[in-house]
Amino acid sequence: MANILVVDDDPDVREILRAHLEDAGHSVDEAENGEVAIARLREQPADLVITDIYMPKLGGLDLMNRIRSFGLKMPIIEITGAVPKMGATEQQLFSVASAQGPHKRLRKPILCDELIAAVDELLS
Repeated sequence: MANILVVDDDPDVREILRAHLEDAGHSVDEAENGEVAIARLREQPADLVITDIYMPKLGGLDLMNRIRSFGLKMPIIEITGAVPKMGATEQQLFSVASAQGPHKRLRKPILCDELIAAVDELLS
């Protein structure tokens, strides 16, 4: 079906998301932060990116900005379990990310049905 890049600094989260996505028939690549994700996208573009927001080196919002600055239009699913930082509210962060292209936000812990429904919606 689709080639999906999962970006999260937690290897357990990446493993769980990979299992659900592969069970749904998708091909999955992984990155532990935004810097690695950019390198992976340069090697092989993805049909969809799922990214955590708060990660070391390059977080999800910066990753989304870079993806869009490269002219890539693939849908992005933001996943987060963290409390917003630097005084920003979750709604402000979501608004910024949504303005950058097709987008969904899921809160951790992510339910399998919720994940697959979001992926299907954005890829349709």
